[in-house]
Amino acid sequence: AVTFEPGAQGAIVGTRFRGGEIALAGGRARVDTAPRAFARWRVTAGPYAVSVAGTRFELAWQERTRRFELVLERGAAQVTG
Repeated sequence: AVTFEPGAQGAIVGTRFRGGEIALAGGRARVDTAPRAFARWRVTAGPYAVSVAGTRFELAWQERTRRFELVLERGAAQVTG
């Protein structure tokens, strides 16, 4: 499940059999992915990419200030960028 907070700009870029990609252009989003074998999701925010599987987190990106924020609630995430 993906929830974009009011004022956030984002989209589901693509889906695959076991995951997909979400782009957050600005604002805040809540993402909750189910723990499934071989499932992989990728969320991009500015120059950063977050790879997750079976994870619940909140992600924020502000282009003007170049501020990136990740709040991990469950699971693990790999951040690159």
